[in-house]
Order: sequence, then C-alpha cells, then structure tokens
Amino acid sequence: MTYSAVGALLEIEETIQPDALPPAVTDAIKKAHPKATVTEAEKTLKPDGSVSGYEVEIKDGDKELEIHLDANGKIIKTKASED
Repeated sequence: MTYSAVGALLEIEETIQPDALPPAVTDAIKKAHPKATVTEAEKTLKPDGSVSGYEVEIKDGDKELEIHLDANGKIIKTKASED
C-alpha cells in the first residue's frame, strides 16, 4: 500500500498469478516482447478498489525488465528490473 504524507491511502498493489492478467495486458507484453516470459505480476488498485494498472516483471533472453501498464494494457514505462 502507498500512503500520502498525511496518511491518505493512494494505491494498493496486489500480487496476482501471471495467468490472471487480462488479455489486453498479455497481448501488449507479447507484442513488445514476443519471446518474453512473465515471472511476476501485480495489480495496482485505486483506494476505491478499481484497477488503475499492472506491474509485470518479465525475462526476455538475458534481460529482466519491469513493465508498467495502464488498466487497458497500454505500456506506460519499461525499465530494467531491480532485484
């Protein structure tokens, strides 16, 4: 969970199984990284419980990447995974 400086809940991250990702998210990952394997997945929720996006860790050859996607599967950010 992420809170503001005054203690208000801003965001909840919930670990999910990679096969629980919605098709739009898996399609976007496959399009950007066709040979990648999803190793970890998180669903990001707003304080009201609605989905705001997803954070996915993938292994693509020798690279490990973290991909942030919005609720519709649009890739917002990709960075090297921090282990």
